[in-house]
Amino acid sequence: QWLEKQKQRLLATAHRHIVFTIPHQLHALWLYNTAALIDVLFKATRDTLMALCQDPKYLGATPAFISALHTWGRSLSLHPHIHCLITEGGVDENGEWRSPRRACFLPSAVVSALFRGKFLAELRGLQQRGEINYPPDLNPTLLSNLMNKLGRKNWRIRLMERYAHGNGVATYLARYVRGGPIHNKQLRDDGTGHIVMLLVAGFAGWMPPINC
Repeated sequence: QWLEKQKQRLLATAHRHIVFTIPHQLHALWLYNTAALIDVLFKATRDTLMALCQDPKYLGATPAFISALHTWGRSLSLHPHIHCLITEGGVDENGEWRSPRRACFLPSAVVSALFRGKFLAELRGLQQRGEINYPPDLNPTLLSNLMNKLGRKNWRIRLMERYAHGNGVATYLARYVRGGPIHNKQLRDDGTGHIVMLLVAGFAGWMPPINC
């Protein structure tokens, strides 16, 4: 039902699939501030895409996109990241559809740097307002130092190839959004009446990134 609803919302145009992942150094902070950092992650992702797509250098228009939060990998390890299914194009200020100006929809290095800056700016705002719950091995000074360190590192962003439509990616997202972290195929009766879970390292449905 979720998938059918999303398919009805999709525009009849080419789409891109972009994945935004936070650094593993922030995982402990995530566990102590899950709700707040979910908001930060969604906001940083949205603001990054809107800022770049509305820039005339890349698109100069407002795109449409669906964002889905995933918080685990296939081994059930903590892995907070957001999948975005975004139109390869958008509506400009005159109400006209505009296609990307470049063969490369958005440069991965530019997306990564802007996302990093926006996420850390939101996180610093939480800290300045006293809205951070600190894990036992972290304090305000250590968090400030960590943010400065992460501000000099590359953040993992994956930009996938162009899709003629968004149905395939929407179907992929539906398996995780509504399927939960454990699938029936991962459960097996070991012959003694006990159910064992098969953990597979890696990420289901992984697709190679297209960097430009």
